[in-house]
Amino acid sequence: MGKSKSTEGRNTDRNTKIKTLKVVLSNSALRIIAKFRDGKEEVVHLSPAKQKTLCRSIFLEHAKAYHRILECVSSAPMRWTDPHLNKLYLWVLEVIKTSLSTPDLEGFPGGFEPYVDDILPNSGLAYIDWEDIAGDVEGFLGRAQAFVECERLVPLDRESFAYKTFEAKKREAESVIKVFNRYLTVSERIAEDRYRQMIKEQQPSTQTPENSGTNVPAVESASKEPGPKKRSKGMLEKHVEEVYEYMGPKATAPELAEKVNEKHGSKYTPTSASAVSKTKAWGQRHCRSRRKK
Repeated sequence: MGKSKSTEGRNTDRNTKIKTLKVVLSNSALRIIAKFRDGKEEVVHLSPAKQKTLCRSIFLEHAKAYHRILECVSSAPMRWTDPHLNKLYLWVLEVIKTSLSTPDLEGFPGGFEPYVDDILPNSGLAYIDWEDIAGDVEGFLGRAQAFVECERLVPLDRESFAYKTFEAKKREAESVIKVFNRYLTVSERIAEDRYRQMIKEQQPSTQTPENSGTNVPAVESASKEPGPKKRSKGMLEKHVEEVYEYMGPKATAPELAEKVNEKHGSKYTPTSASAVSKTKAWGQRHCRSRRKK
C-alpha cells in the first residue's frame, strides 16, 4: 500500500476520485486510509497538530451520541431496545474508548467508564430513569467538551482529507442520534395510545340512543310482524258502521274492533276509553241515521 506524496492530499486531482475514507484508531495513533475509485489505497499522513484536532473532534461527536443514547433509552416509556440499537451503542463506546487510548487525548480528566455495558432490556437500564443517571452522563459530556474546545486546536482545511474524514465521522454519529430520537418518539406514541385505550376500556359509554342527542333510526327485525295498516278516519268509520249494523247495539267496543279487523284485515285496536266509546258511537250514529231514513 503506497503512501501519498502530499501530507493532506489537498488540491490534488486524486482528491475528487476518493471512494471512501476509513479511520483506523489504535493505541498508537489515528490513521486515515483513503480508498480511491481505481481500487488503490493510501495512508493519509497528517501533521501532529491536525491529527490531534481530528482525533479530539471525532471523540467529542461520539461523546454527544453516547449522552443522547442514554437519555433517550432512560426517558422512553416503553423500554424495548433490540440488538440493532444495542449494536449502535456498542459502536459508539468503541470509538470513545479507542480515541481515549491514543496520545492525542492523553490527559483527559476523569477517564471514562460507561454507565452500562449494553442497553438490552436485561442491562438494568430498563429500571433506571434519566434523572438517576443524568449527573454522571452529563458530567462526562461536559468534561469532553471542555477538553476539546478549551484548548486551541489547529483548524482543518475544508479541502483536506482530514476535514472530509471528520465530516464523515460526524455524520455517522449524528445518524445514530437520529435513530434514538425516533426510538424515543415512537415509544412515547405507543405509550400514549395504550393509555388512551386503557382509559376507554375503564370508562364504558353511558350514552344511550335516548339521551345521546343523536337520532338513531329504529331497526326492526325481519321476523317482526308488520305494523297495522294505516287507514284514513273516514274509511275506518265506514268499516265500524258496517260491522255495528251487522252485530247490533249489544256489541261491545272490543268485539266491534275485533270484527272490523277480521273483516277488513286491519290492525285497529282502541287503546283508550275515548277510543272505545268513539268506536261504539260511530256504529250507534250510523244506526240512528238509518232509522230516521
